[in-house]
Formats: sequence, C-alpha cells, structure tokens
Amino acid sequence: VLASTHARADDADDCVKASGETKITACTRVIESGRWQGANLVSAYINRGIAKRHKGDLDGAVADYNSALELNPRDAYAYNNRGNAKRDKGDLDGAIVDFNYTIALIPLAPNPYHNRGNVRLDKGDLDGAIADYSRAIEVDPRYAIAHRVRGQTRYLKGEYTLATTD
Repeated sequence: VLASTHARADDADDCVKASGETKITACTRVIESGRWQGANLVSAYINRGIAKRHKGDLDGAVADYNSALELNPRDAYAYNNRGNAKRDKGDLDGAIVDFNYTIALIPLAPNPYHNRGNVRLDKGDLDGAIADYSRAIEVDPRYAIAHRVRGQTRYLKGEYTLATTD
C-alpha cells in the first residue's frame, strides 16, 4: 500500500481528467508528494479546488485557490475559480474583486465578464450585468450563454424587444 504522500503513476492524469473524490484524492497525493512545483503544483491546487467546489466543499475550494495564488499571484484561472466559489458562498463582493483581477490578467476572455455579470445580477445590478454580458459578447460574439443571460436580464428590465433579439 502506498503512503498518501507518494503519488501513484496515474495520479497526475487523474488530477487533470478525473472528477469527484478520485480527482480530489489524486490531486492531494500529487500535492503532498513534493515532486510537483511551479505551474504544475498550481494546476493541482486549482484542479482539486474545482472538484471540491463541485462536491459542495466551498471553503476547501477557496483554500485550494488561495494556495494556488500564493504560488502564483498572477494566475487568472485561480482568481476566476475562486470568484465562482465565493459567489456560491454568498460572498458577492469578494467574487467581484476576483473577477476584476481575472479581467485585468486576461481581458480578452469572455468567461470572467460573464461570471461578473452573474454576480451583478445576483446583487440586483441589472445594468451592470447587461454591460458585462455585452462585453463578453464583444470579446467573443459566439459566446452563446452571454447572449442568453443578457436576453433574460433585459427581459427582467422590461426591455422585451432587446431581450427577443438576444
């Protein structure tokens, strides 16, 4: 039996491709093995955080994203994922801060604008949400989900013609 600090040969693969407890266990072994460092270790924390968030362990997910950011304070994916976990926890202001960092690091990615728009919608800021969804669409006109949620938000505002267009 292998000790938990020794990564199995397939742990690296499972840390990236698996889901649920398999992913969490594999990433944990990889992290604890001491053999990974740099970008690979950051990825292991992010991947484990994603699996923890999907499982509902939001505090564990945030802790993993924090660990990733300690190793690389400019990792946009760690900020973006931490923002999603903070939103799930109800920390809407903290989520917006994280999405702002993500946008500053990768301004031509539509996803963080969409995510920030979702938080603004949660906060009742319909105009801010529409602006973020619109920016996501400007960045990538084929980003279909932004069209859908912008349309839904416009509908909530009573902008029925614009909602129909989206």
